[in-house]
Amino acid sequence: MKRYKGNDPIRETRSLSYIVGRMFIITAVVTMAVSVILSVLVFVQKEYANAQDLLIMSSDDIWAGMHDDMLDYLVRCAVLLDGGVTGLLDGTDKSYDDINVYLKENTIYSSFSEVNVLDDNGIVKYSSDPSVIGYDMASNEVTAEFMSNLEKEGTWSKDNVPPPNDKSQDMMYGASKIKNFEGYIMVGFDQDTLKELTLEDVKDIVRHRHLGQSGLFLVCDSDYTVSASTDNRYNGLSLAGCKTTGGRNIREVGEGDVTLMDVYGTYNFTYIVSKYDHYVIGLYPMKEAFRRLNSTVWSLLAIETILFPTVFLIVFIFLKNRVIKGIIGLNGSLEAISEGSLSEKADVRSSLEFESLSDNINITVSKLREMAEKETKMLEDELHYARSIQHSVLPGSFPAFPERKEFGIYASMNAAKEVGGDFYDFYMLSDHQLAFLIADVSGKGIPAALFMMSAKSVMKSLAEAGLSAEEIFTRANHELAGEGDKVEMFVTAWMGVLDLNTGNLTYVNAGHNPPLFIHNGSPSYIKQKSGMVLCAYDGFVYKQQEFRIDPGDSILLYTDGVTEAKDTERKNYGENRLLELMSRTDTDEDKGADVKDDCRIICERVFKDVAAYAEGEPQSDDITVLCVTYAGNNIS
Repeated sequence: MKRYKGNDPIRETRSLSYIVGRMFIITAVVTMAVSVILSVLVFVQKEYANAQDLLIMSSDDIWAGMHDDMLDYLVRCAVLLDGGVTGLLDGTDKSYDDINVYLKENTIYSSFSEVNVLDDNGIVKYSSDPSVIGYDMASNEVTAEFMSNLEKEGTWSKDNVPPPNDKSQDMMYGASKIKNFEGYIMVGFDQDTLKELTLEDVKDIVRHRHLGQSGLFLVCDSDYTVSASTDNRYNGLSLAGCKTTGGRNIREVGEGDVTLMDVYGTYNFTYIVSKYDHYVIGLYPMKEAFRRLNSTVWSLLAIETILFPTVFLIVFIFLKNRVIKGIIGLNGSLEAISEGSLSEKADVRSSLEFESLSDNINITVSKLREMAEKETKMLEDELHYARSIQHSVLPGSFPAFPERKEFGIYASMNAAKEVGGDFYDFYMLSDHQLAFLIADVSGKGIPAALFMMSAKSVMKSLAEAGLSAEEIFTRANHELAGEGDKVEMFVTAWMGVLDLNTGNLTYVNAGHNPPLFIHNGSPSYIKQKSGMVLCAYDGFVYKQQEFRIDPGDSILLYTDGVTEAKDTERKNYGENRLLELMSRTDTDEDKGADVKDDCRIICERVFKDVAAYAEGEPQSDDITVLCVTYAGNNIS
């Protein structure tokens, strides 16, 4: 449907039922397709694995059987020779020479590729190959292992044994211990002999062995010409031109790999095993391997075509009746509430979740007015908390430095309704140097308070680093300039460093109100040339100034919240009134006050007089004052 604003359509939208229904249809189709594809892939992988296992086991079994038969044959030959030699030696005192004569006379030497007579230490005493006489079986790791097994078992056979005379071809040996004689008979075949003996047997096995129902085996020479096959039609054919589905020639296929190869128009899973310059190749037709796959896929597709739509339809009907109708009902209530009908009640109870949601909506609506009223109070509380944080970072424990009799110091700040940027600070730079400062950040509110804290921290860290007053202001101006540009703020500040031994006061003024200097009860403003406010110009170099104060003198620092305080006629308090106030030092409160109380009395007098001047007018700016009284270094 279309929604309108006046006579103009805003946008075309669809109902939730339509969107969910469409989503379910798409999801059902995609899920079914993905399920079928994944199932087919799993079946293909499974059938491929079965074909692979069948090929490997059947092909390896041919050579393995022939290999084991040949090893058994050699052992039997060695045992037969042992029997003959034992008969020769029976009841007589014979030697290795007699055994040698016996083997020659009975043409035993010529019946095998190699015949050796070993003593009980594994040394070759006589052999059909004179070059190996004297060979020690322990001199080679493989022959030493052969000899060790022979000694334990009495008979032993093994292939791929290096011959004693270092011939290029490894040998297959069988051996037996000569009964009642300390020696062994060992016979062996070289590779050429093994090839002649086994090849015909392998061909005979291949002619009568099938692979599955239609698979077959081939025996090929080194040129991949078929010399024997389960199917005689392949005899004489060459496989040299056959290629895998990946384009590799049969010569490039690694031995022991199962590949899919086109063999004269039929795709077969192919497995190659080589021995004695010949290959046994197993061919298992792909069509047979995947014969069951077609019926499985069609069955699976039929089941999922019925199952998935049915399940998704049931879920959709359930969601429509239990969820979508509930959402539509709640949406109607929310629309009425948004139009100002706070008497609207959400009442969808089809499930615990909707019931809870309806109750929450009703509770929320009933508390809207209450929340609006609380918002103002919350803001005031937050401002009060911010003011508390601001005060907490300023020194507030008085009398400060109670153990020091050379000076008294007192400071206080009376914040306006919202937090501001005034701050003061004081600390000992050394045992005889007192640093004190007052500053005012332009602007109001939280940004000014945050910038104040940053400025206070920077200036104190520079002072504690041992820099002079002018260096502190120059460096602080540089570090704060970038931050001040971002928030468009600047800082006025006045800082003094009092030498408690000499009374020498070094100070720097960055655009701040001139301090009051009270000497012998007579106040005057220190109005030497001031430097630029901090954060106004990066690169400005501040210059410090000095003068000497005497014991009993005081310095009063203040912010413009004092001189710019308003009365009921919106007139400023002004510097002249402050000067006049500091001239009245003959009150009872001043008499007998020590140096610590003197500072407190001066500051409190300023706050009282400003409050009296304002006559209840709201305070528009923070009022901050700081007073230092010097008592000298010779206080008893």
